[in-house]
Formats: sequence, C-alpha cells, structure tokens
Amino acid sequence: MLLRREDWDFSGLPAGELVPALLWEFRRESSGAERVVLEAQAWLAGKARKPPTARGSRPGKRQRYGAKFSEAEAALLRALSAFGDFIALEDFCSVHNWSRKQRRTAWNRWVANSLRPLVRDYNVPWLCLPDAERQRLVGIFEANRNADVVRIGRWADGVGYFNLHKPNAGLPMKFGYSRYTGVFLTINWAHSKNRILAAIGNILKECEPAGVVSWDRRGKKNRDVLVMLERLAMMRVLHHFTLAEVKLRLAGAWSLYQHRRWYHERQQALKNFRAVVGSAKANLFPMSWETKAQRSRKPALVPSK
Repeated sequence: MLLRREDWDFSGLPAGELVPALLWEFRRESSGAERVVLEAQAWLAGKARKPPTARGSRPGKRQRYGAKFSEAEAALLRALSAFGDFIALEDFCSVHNWSRKQRRTAWNRWVANSLRPLVRDYNVPWLCLPDAERQRLVGIFEANRNADVVRIGRWADGVGYFNLHKPNAGLPMKFGYSRYTGVFLTINWAHSKNRILAAIGNILKECEPAGVVSWDRRGKKNRDVLVMLERLAMMRVLHHFTLAEVKLRLAGAWSLYQHRRWYHERQQALKNFRAVVGSAKANLFPMSWETKAQRSRKPALVPSK
C-alpha cells in the first residue's frame, strides 16, 4: 500500500480515539482482514452462495444449498474476527412476531448495513476517515467495550445452539463459539453476594476455553497506547524506506522518531500486533513486516531456459 502521512504520524490523535485507532490500524495490517473483506464483498454483491449438498444424499433430486447458516450469518461470523470491535452487535433486537424467514431477511439487511461502511473503508487510515465516521466508530467501540465482556444471553442463542447440535437435554447448558461461552446459571439469592460471586468464579474457571489469547490493557495509559501506534508507524516506514533513506526522503518521520531504536521498536510492534489480533502464531506477521532493506538483499530471480 502507498505510504501516507496518516500511516505514520499519530501525534495529533485525540485521547478518546487512541484505542479504536490502534485496533483499526492493526486490522489494516492483517492479511486475514483482506480475505474477510473479499468474502463480504461477494456476499454484498449477491455473488456468494453456500456449497451445495452432495447429490448422493438426495437421489433423483436437484442439488440444493445448505441452510444451517444464512450467507449473512456466515459473513458476519468471519467479519467479527476482523471488525467485531466496530459492529454494533446489540443493535439488532427483534420484538416482532416474525416467522423464521422474515427474521432472517431482517437480519440479513441489518448485517449488510453494518458491513458496507467497514468493507468500503477497511484499508483507509484511521486519520483519513471523516470526523463523523470516526465518531460513529468510537461510539460503537465504547458500547461494545462493556457489552462484549459479559452480557445476559438471549433465548435465541440457546435454542439455536440446541436445534443445531441436538445435545443431550440432561447436560449442563454450556455452549461456546470462538472466544465466547454461553452458560445458563441458576442462582440461589438466599446466600450472600460474596458466596455467589465466589461460586460464579469457580464456574468461570471450568468454562474458560483453552488457547484464547487476550489483550490485557490493565495498567496501560494513553501514552502506552500511543507508543504502540508509533512502533507500528516505524515498522511501516521501514517497509517503504531504508533507515538511511528516511533521513533524506521522509524528514517528518525522522523528526518524530529520530531518537528511537527503529529496529527494536519494529520487533516490539510485531509483539503488539500479535497481542491485539489475538494470536501468538509464529508465522503470523503484519503486512508491513518485511523491510525495504530485506527486499534489497534478496537475489534477483533468473528466468529459466
């Protein structure tokens, strides 16, 4: 991607936008986000279809498309991994006495409206977004911040999981997907709140899924978040220029970061990226990870005869 000033200069970013901007910019560095956007674009354009069921399972009949998940649900599940912080998950609340088909149509429409601006702007630098759009995204992020931690589950979640997986009705009502877990709690309020909370804490330990990497912001001040953005900025600059070229061709960036250890900060940016994206995989790298100096050392390809 072309390097703009908004890709590396975060010095004027308002304090209230630091964390949303950090999440937005790291998602721009994710190759997975690009795949999600392509799939979402296909669905929004009406070109995405679910794979047909095998003809052998319906002898003598035409192939039909499976309906466990609508295309909107599949698109949203994939998009949540990249844009979940900026999708107002709690806004869709149906109080109508709709049929399943009517509800799915309304859900599809709502998901499409939520995805369109994200798909349109996913690779636009945060600071290049219009002020009104940034404020809208900040509002969604703040609303999701608490709702995404713990919320009271809905009947639709439990009933939908039961209809899909048909678990033994005598088993505890606990089901999980991705980094979420839904449970049904029965509380005896005759006990003290401390005892109730202690019992809930024990249940949480039992329910916690393995392998979920969380980004812990405890103790991180606004300056710490800004430092993470600055590390990302230096990594991006090194992707386009050698350090010697930065001094000559990108004086603004050199003026901001001349006293920093650029390659050390780049390594820290990689750790920050993996923490924010939520994966510690050794083969996961930002799209701007490779430096120009590394590319210049690669041997030129010789065409075969």
